[in-house]
Amino acid sequence: MILSKFRVFLLWLPLCLFFAYQFILRVSPNVMMHEILSYFHVNATNFGILTSLYYLGYSLVQIPIGILLDRYGPKQISALCVLLCIGGAVLFSLSSYWPFALLARFLIGVGSSGAFISSTKVVRSWAPEKYFSLFVSMTITVGLLSAHQAGNLISYLMELVGWQKAVLYLGLGGILIFVFILLSVKNNPKYEKTEMGSLDSAFISKLLKNLVDQKILWIGLWGAFLTGPLYVLGDVWGISYMMKVFEWNKHQATEASTIIYFGMACGGPLIAALSNKFHHHRKNMIAILAFGMAFILSIEMLLKPSYEIVVGLNFLLGALCSYQILVFSLVVLNTPIHFSGVTFGVVNTINMLSGFVYLPLVGRVLDYCWDGVSENGVPLYSAYAYQVAISVIVVGLFVGGVGFLLTGVKKT
Repeated sequence: MILSKFRVFLLWLPLCLFFAYQFILRVSPNVMMHEILSYFHVNATNFGILTSLYYLGYSLVQIPIGILLDRYGPKQISALCVLLCIGGAVLFSLSSYWPFALLARFLIGVGSSGAFISSTKVVRSWAPEKYFSLFVSMTITVGLLSAHQAGNLISYLMELVGWQKAVLYLGLGGILIFVFILLSVKNNPKYEKTEMGSLDSAFISKLLKNLVDQKILWIGLWGAFLTGPLYVLGDVWGISYMMKVFEWNKHQATEASTIIYFGMACGGPLIAALSNKFHHHRKNMIAILAFGMAFILSIEMLLKPSYEIVVGLNFLLGALCSYQILVFSLVVLNTPIHFSGVTFGVVNTINMLSGFVYLPLVGRVLDYCWDGVSENGVPLYSAYAYQVAISVIVVGLFVGGVGFLLTGVKKT
């Protein structure tokens, strides 16, 4: 049964809001780093581990969530995922014990993993095929714009009620989305509760052979090296880095950090168009984008330009982060259609796991470069320490760019 565009919109809307909601929870540590360090008496390495658990939880259940969606439908699974996000946020806001805070962040990551794929599942189940790309692009755009505005929203709540109540209110706000999903989302019986194929040894063997022979694992690995600007600056360390290195106030640093997501929202369609026009050179384009991101970060650290210029550069940095479109295009070109779903899951898992590596690594470098200065027991990291830590991203971008240039994959 195929529904009209308006009825599909009503089914899709709560899941789109869920995707936006999880982005707000995802970037929230970026705004409250100092408060978290002070409250839990931890250092940058511990903070990096805390934030990285979102990515670990997300990546570990990405493929299982997809299987459950195919088996039980988006209504039940997305509602459960929202509850995990709510529970994680509430637990984090009430935690005074560090392991509980770690668990809370992990739960938020697990719940967030179901947001985007639930929205695509609903559209795929109910909408005419010609509307699929439209709804997917709208979902991504709304999510990225939410991440862009999340910093201002969270900062405002923190000024009103403090960081813990701000997280609590964000968590409880998810109840509205949970109710909206129960009232609006509907499974299509035609596509639910189908017999799932068995993952026998022959299938797994062929899948692994494809992942190795067609360079899929290399595509995923080199792509993971390029996630630093988004995960490190956009999600976690960007505000504190810019406050220290550029000596800006929190409002300026928040805008300069979150503009990365706005740039990504604007740059995605352009990168997609270039991908279609220069389809013979996708891996070379990825390398160029990687080197471009490294150049932007280097210019910012070495020259320390004005606020307006950095905002413009970070907007461009966000646009270049749309390289992910090209990465998944390469995956499509090098994957038989009967392996496409699980292969996408594998590559996206590698992509998200990079956050589990990058964020603690940046924190560890900060602690290594710490000069011993603290305030009320909270370590204060120098501009030099932040610059060395962010240099890790620059190195990763060069490694990933060169990796794509050297990896032999199909061009068309």
